[in-house]
Amino acid sequence: MNGKKLILLGCAVFLVGCIQPSRYEFAKENGYEVEATVMKVVQKEEYDSDGPSSDSYILYGDYEVDGKTYKNVKLGKYYDTSNYGKGDTVKVVVDPKNPGKLMFEGGVVCVIGFLMTIVGIVKRVKEKKREKAADGPAPAENSEVQG
Repeated sequence: MNGKKLILLGCAVFLVGCIQPSRYEFAKENGYEVEATVMKVVQKEEYDSDGPSSDSYILYGDYEVDGKTYKNVKLGKYYDTSNYGKGDTVKVVVDPKNPGKLMFEGGVVCVIGFLMTIVGIVKRVKEKKREKAADGPAPAENSEVQG
């Protein structure tokens, strides 16, 4: 991806990440924070550059919003499930416009967008330097032949 596109994408992700927390807080404050019952815990092994690092756990569960039950919804990814097992409850915030979809705080998305924008700017500066070097040196002015 070239620098220009990365800058534009980074700015878009940044804006979405900055808007998301206000939507999340609105939903939370207006009754869309509900308790979900954990129905299934799926263990996943995480890897880093040295190989297996730790386990993560994806929780799936059921919850009710406005009299409608939503089943087998991915509730989130956790690295410590000592507090969560089948039958336990977890607080989640659902999207008021689409209660079958969970909402998450947007702070991380905002940071990712900012970093993408910075990387795009650095990449674009390098692209410009390469373009300038490929064009070669500018012709010298007043290059008269003396005779």
